[in-house]
This record gives sequence, C-alpha cells and structure tokens, in this order.
Amino acid sequence: MSNETVRRIRAVAEATLIDTAWAQWTVLTAAALRADRRRAWTIVDPEALVLVSLAVGDRERRLDDMVASWGTDAAHLMSMQRMRTLASRFPAAVRERIGLFTEPAIVGGDKRWKRLEAAPPANAYSPRSKPIGELGLVEGPALTLRLRAGFGVNAKADVLSLLIGFAGAAADLKVIAAATAYTERAVRTATEEMTLAGFIHEIEGRPSSFYAEPEAWGRVLRTPRKDRKATGAASALPKWRFWAAVYAFLARVAEWADAAEREGWSAYVASSRARDMVDGHRRQLRQAQVRLPSAPPAHGTEFLDDFEHLVRRIGTWANEGLYGSE
Repeated sequence: MSNETVRRIRAVAEATLIDTAWAQWTVLTAAALRADRRRAWTIVDPEALVLVSLAVGDRERRLDDMVASWGTDAAHLMSMQRMRTLASRFPAAVRERIGLFTEPAIVGGDKRWKRLEAAPPANAYSPRSKPIGELGLVEGPALTLRLRAGFGVNAKADVLSLLIGFAGAAADLKVIAAATAYTERAVRTATEEMTLAGFIHEIEGRPSSFYAEPEAWGRVLRTPRKDRKATGAASALPKWRFWAAVYAFLARVAEWADAAEREGWSAYVASSRARDMVDGHRRQLRQAQVRLPSAPPAHGTEFLDDFEHLVRRIGTWANEGLYGSE
C-alpha cells in the first residue's frame, strides 16, 4: 500500500478538523484569533467542539490552550452528561486527554467535572490557559450556549436550539435524541413541557414530531449576521448541523491512518478497516446528510479511492456548513 494515500487521507481529515474547530472557537470568544474574516454561521455544538479540539490538539497545541481556557472560564455552560456520551464515540486517545478540560474546570470551582476527571497522559503537553474574555453568546452560532445561560444546562435548552436550527423542519424523538445525545426519555419530557409552554409545536402522528417556528424565534433572538445583510428574521437564524457525528468519524479516520502507518498495514487490511469504519458510521453520516459512496461500493483495495473521496467530500460539507451560501 502506498503510504502517500494514507497520508493524504489523514491530512484532509486533520485539516478539516483543525479549520472547523478554529472557525467555531472564533465566534465564541475573541481569545481565538483567526486571520480569515469570514464568520462561521452554524450552531456550535459545545461539547463536540471541545472533543474535536482534543482530537487534534497534539497537532495544533493552541487548541489545547483553548480547551484549557474554556474549562477555566466557561465550564459552567457545558453539559457533563453530553460530554460523557459524545466522548464515547471518539477514539480512546481523545477520552484520555479530557483532563485538559476537566482539570481547569475543577480548579475553577465546577465540581461536576470530577465525575469525568482523568489524569493527563504521560509526557502530556501543559496547556497555557488565558482568560477568554467576554463570551459572544448573542452571536447566532452560540445559540446553544445562549439558551443554556438563560434556561440552564439541560435537555430543554439543547432541544430548543436544535429545533430552532432546523428552520421550521420537524424532528421526531429518535432524531432529536440522536442529535442532542440525551436519552429519549429526557427528550420526551423536554418536548412535552416546551409544547405545553408554547415554545415548540407538535405534529401528531406515529411517531409524533416537533418543530419551532423560525419567524417567531428570529424576532425574539435578533441575531443578525455581521458579515452580510439579513433579509428577514428567520434568515438571520443559523442552521443546526450534525457536527458531533462528523467530528467523531474524522477523528476515527485520523486514528485509522496513524495505525496503518505505525503497524505497516497492507492495502487490503487498510481498505477493509476503512470499509468497516464507514459501515459503523453510515447511519450517523446519512443523518448528517453526507453523501456516501455510491452502491455497490468498490471491492478490495479499490475502496481506498472511495474512502479518500468521502473524506474530501466531508471537508466540503464542513466548509459549506460553516459559512452557508455566500
């Protein structure tokens, strides 16, 4: 097998993760500096952002610094339950590095994170934490954090953020649970109570589905894009994307590439394990509306070409998701 193929695939996966992470950190805090003046405009998944930063922090040390700073100053807006659930979908190496977030969070006084406390790996990098300053919670992409600040860190805030980000499209309990990483029971309670309050609306059927009225929420939230003129209240609302699913998959791709080079896999072994990886994430990637390789898939080592095309396609998906239509 050509090591160059593996290196290309890993380079695309890691570049996508690093660029996306910085684009999203930039809209949350001025402490994340970026030369590109374009403003990301999809709702940030806070826990997924921390995890993806940890996934590539050994390649981009400033992301480790950002994670530690966020743990010090903003851990109170983060969900320990979601962090635990989403972390289980990432490679073990990411979970082993979670102490870079939990340790400063605990030192900062948020004792919830003791339940996820993890000792830093041997010879771990010591991040340089610095104040993140005023949070950009009124920025559209910070909607989940904004709702948590107003209503508490719970399923209701996250479900409402998701449905607002669906721009009037309805979602059933299974989709909401998969997207928010809360249990169906927690989602059912949240949707019932928010429907009662008139925050969201139910479409009865089998199964029942729920939606939020975009025009109404657009007028309430008033989050105009700073980089362009909005044509209406709803148009100023950012979209919700399945960042956690895509981040977890690309982190697995980077792990696959590391193992392929470290262990000297043959082209057949690398192709077989790539196919297994895609099969294991197929449902989540489809839910994220990532176009998968056409059926029937390539056989044998030829699947590596399909795999590389998929990883590149996800890079395009991420860029389009960040910035929307220009």
